Amino acid sequence: MYPLCFPEVNGTYLVPLSQEADEHASYDQQNGTIVVKERGLYYIFSQVPFRYNDGTSNKTQFLYRIRNDGEELLLENSVYPCGANPRGCMQSFVGGTFLLDSGDRLCLRVSDHQCLDDRRKVEFGVQRI
Repeated sequence: MYPLCFPEVNGTYLVPLSQEADEHASYDQQNGTIVVKERGLYYIFSQVPFRYNDGTSNKTQFLYRIRNDGEELLLENSVYPCGANPRGCMQSFVGGTFLLDSGDRLCLRVSDHQCLDDRRKVEFGVQRI
């Protein structure tokens, strides 16, 4: 199992990150989010490796923006088991460009933290464009 996943929230698990953002954002280890320092257009991306042990259900990643008034789902991607390799690793990739404000927080959640492939690195980043 992937180490130190934050507790379940609305059926999803926040993935703790050790990734770095560019100079316009910073990583907050205390709550596992990336904090935007400066308003602007940003490219947000993540790549999540999922293991398929049972080969029966899809696995999903969610990228959220957190503000004082709540959370907003920005991006979502699901991967499905492959019949040819039901015990392999599937990579879920998602990315997009968003206008973010100073103080916005970004977090990555997954539908099933027990299926994160701990042999591979979770990638999550933000770059100002």
